[in-house]
Amino acid sequence: MKPCSNSLLLFLIAILSWTAAVPSAAAESHQRKTSPKASRTFAVSPLPIKTWQLENGLRIVVSLDHSAPVSAVAVYYDVGARNEKPGKSGFAHLFEHMMFEGSENVGKGEHFKHIHEAGGNTNGSTTSDRTNYFEVLPSNRTALGIWLEADRMRSLKVTKENFENQRETVKEERRMRIDNQAYGQAWLRLTELAFRNFAYSHPVIGSMEDLNRAPLSDVQEFFATYYVPGNAVLVVVGDVNPNQVHEWAKLYFGRIPGKPIPAPVTVAEPPQTEEKRETIVDRNAKIPAALIAYHIPERRHPDYYPLTILEQILADGKSCRLYRRLVREAEVATTIGGGVWPFRGPSLFTFFTRISGKETAHKAVTLIQEELNQIKQTPPTQMEMIKAKNKLRAQFLFAREKVLDRALEIAEYALYDKDPGLINTELHRFLSVTPEQVSEVTRKYFETGNRTVIEVHVQAPTESRREENPR
Repeated sequence: MKPCSNSLLLFLIAILSWTAAVPSAAAESHQRKTSPKASRTFAVSPLPIKTWQLENGLRIVVSLDHSAPVSAVAVYYDVGARNEKPGKSGFAHLFEHMMFEGSENVGKGEHFKHIHEAGGNTNGSTTSDRTNYFEVLPSNRTALGIWLEADRMRSLKVTKENFENQRETVKEERRMRIDNQAYGQAWLRLTELAFRNFAYSHPVIGSMEDLNRAPLSDVQEFFATYYVPGNAVLVVVGDVNPNQVHEWAKLYFGRIPGKPIPAPVTVAEPPQTEEKRETIVDRNAKIPAALIAYHIPERRHPDYYPLTILEQILADGKSCRLYRRLVREAEVATTIGGGVWPFRGPSLFTFFTRISGKETAHKAVTLIQEELNQIKQTPPTQMEMIKAKNKLRAQFLFAREKVLDRALEIAEYALYDKDPGLINTELHRFLSVTPEQVSEVTRKYFETGNRTVIEVHVQAPTESRREENPR
């Protein structure tokens, strides 16, 4: 979900960069006189991409950029929370922490030390659909990043000490990010209620109960199953020699034995035909709120592109329709945001709004549905479409500014779609969306029977005091 923040800067940059999209009459006249065949098509040079695959199954992708002497190394594993089984949640995220606990040639915490001493930085992240690890380094130290990633894939120390240490770290992270965070439980409950399939219904961070009872043997089995060469993609972007990167990959990763690739996970979701609604009393929240989720198809489904344009029109920036309607005009909300929450399988289009004064979440939800119904009947205006596409163009260009951002995007296409070259073609699919397609997907997915609503109520002061001072 993208918060409804002020996107004026993005919009202004987009307008300045692509004034040809909405030329003035004088400019059009000048173009006709001086360059009758001038094209106003938006074009960006495609990123160069080279690919290989090692005998053990590891896929390698390299993209050159000689603009600065830096490189990004990223390894994406095809494992996330969706690969977990009931009663064993949180394992994928646990390994995001375990991977920095040491391997055969790298001691505990030394991964960070090696990268920082080389003048770089490193991190990792976990989602429902994948786990990634990455380094940004001076380009003359690229081999270091590749070696470190290979060493921990080959020989991570999944010991009792490391497991118990990181299990406590993850439990504390859950307390901080969910249990003691305003609206944290509401977001957790939204996916639990919306999805019936365990793959996407449970939180990435896992449950306290599952983490507490997880035996070391299950954790070791998880690593042995998913952290194998054929289940991963290595991407290097920056000021490098592609053939040299290939040689380093063969040298460091090539010695890791190939293993069977895990079976794909079933993520099919039965259609929802009746609204699901719950109320939560949140002791951490100071302002009531509402969370809404509508079921939509997976990322890169044909409807994904008009749904993303709808996100820009409805819920991105203080000039978006919902901000005008709920915050400025009706004054039922203090904030409103929303958008596509994309998964590799069934996905969600979510909204989050904080309620103003004595207004109710029910009223805010009603107004959101009214705006959706309006788009069902009347397609967005030409200016709304131009603005939405200009913002997407700007985001597309900003995402290319840093080698790390490019590496992560290329890796995602390589892992999810087996086509890293999609980074050069996807924007066109967004820019080809028509107003009628936006109306069509709104009619298709935004029915009340297809939504899940969580109303968040603030805990009354008397209730809070009774909890803090039990007699």
